[in-house]
Amino acid sequence: MKRKIYIILGLLTMISFVACEDLEVINTNQPQFDDVNVPQEVNASVGGLMNQWFMHAVDSDGPGLGLSVAADAASCSWGNFGMNDLSREPRAAFSNNPSYPSIQISEDYYIGMYATASVATDALIAINNDDEGLVEQPERARAMAKFIQGLTMGSVGLLYDQGFVVTEYTDLTQEVPMVTWDVLIDSAMVMMDEAIQIAENNTFTIPSEWVNLSVGTMSNTQFAQLANTMAARLMAYSSRTAAQNAANDWNKIKAYAEKGVDFDFDPLMDDVVWYDLMKTYGNFSGWARVDMRLINLMDPNMPQWFPASGSVQDLPNEGLATSEDLRLESDFGYVPGQDFRAERGIYHFTTYRYTRFDYYLATWTEHVAYLRKAENDMLLAEALVRTGSLGAAADILNNPENSRIARGGLAEVAATEAALLDAIYYEKAIECYMTGEGVDFYDMRRRDMLQAGQFLHLPIPAQQLEIFGMPFYTFGGSQGEAGVDYSTGGWEVGSNRPNY
Repeated sequence: MKRKIYIILGLLTMISFVACEDLEVINTNQPQFDDVNVPQEVNASVGGLMNQWFMHAVDSDGPGLGLSVAADAASCSWGNFGMNDLSREPRAAFSNNPSYPSIQISEDYYIGMYATASVATDALIAINNDDEGLVEQPERARAMAKFIQGLTMGSVGLLYDQGFVVTEYTDLTQEVPMVTWDVLIDSAMVMMDEAIQIAENNTFTIPSEWVNLSVGTMSNTQFAQLANTMAARLMAYSSRTAAQNAANDWNKIKAYAEKGVDFDFDPLMDDVVWYDLMKTYGNFSGWARVDMRLINLMDPNMPQWFPASGSVQDLPNEGLATSEDLRLESDFGYVPGQDFRAERGIYHFTTYRYTRFDYYLATWTEHVAYLRKAENDMLLAEALVRTGSLGAAADILNNPENSRIARGGLAEVAATEAALLDAIYYEKAIECYMTGEGVDFYDMRRRDMLQAGQFLHLPIPAQQLEIFGMPFYTFGGSQGEAGVDYSTGGWEVGSNRPNY
């Protein structure tokens, strides 16, 4: 029997030294398998994976806030968390420099996702080596570890141009090759498929100590649903261009979404171990607001840009919008005064903030949606449109129990491709605002809607380039390949943007 648990220590650093060092390192802090507390140690490690991934995903020092303003979903002129830099007009190259004050929005996420993947990989090695069956509920532990392994690897593939694929079977005594984002996504999908298969073929319950949802403890069936939705997300959101999006395997995305969540993934915050700083700084009064582009979607009488005068009086009805969508009243709050600094760009100005998460901002101890059922509904509806089932897609959008009508009170949409796709992306923008990191950015990216010069993905963070001995590079502005690494023009073209 194999008695030692071998783990990946300092994963990213170790990869850079594979040519000259033996990397099979024994973790002296990890117990031997014949120690009586092995099941507790392994389960504690696996049980913390969901929290570890979530906290990196929604950290204010992560990319979520910057991606939201880059997508012209949120608006903010403050320099924190890269929000001013990533919303600057015209769009500039991302400052992938070790001394850049906001480099952590790229660096922390990249390192954090790999660190979490490393814990998942360690757990899988331990489970595989447990010849005497000392690990409690190994299939539950395996399903969670494999799910997080795929989710973290996929998250890197969504946001960065390249990275590494490391699993429990990777030989770290050999050089680990760097691969492109599409290979990362393909590898992540294999991991997600394995997690789904384990969950579908075994009976277990995810303890509330691992993640506490408003629907209660997750059964293996619900866990499989979550994995299916996350798999659909990874595939759909990975496209860098509209052409890639059209060429995506929408039949496969449809298969995932058909088995996706019928509940919100909304962990309970406790303001100690679980908290969502993306929600805090993205919605708290005085911080980020809702971009005028979204207000225009709900009320076409409102311009997509704030007037060059900077005066709310030059907006129709002083910027107080009206809409057939009831969510303008329930989820958005009118704020005529401006907190932002005019010298940083009047294009940041807007008259609305998002209020749907105010209940959380008031107590800090509430269930907060990272993924709404509506997101899976819209992924399925889009997959149906793109595979020719227009009527079935319209049935989802026009279902009175779904968000578009139940919360928005909107009229039924016609079963034409153009009308359905417009309604789907509208619904995503309004109903899923400020949920998971990058949702609005990835939707804009895969429709060629990001502003000209906006990076389509991030480079490997500067710190890691130093470790790997690679030259510094970046994307955005005119850095990289046009239409591959940065946008060549998006929604703002022809939008009558004022001459700020």
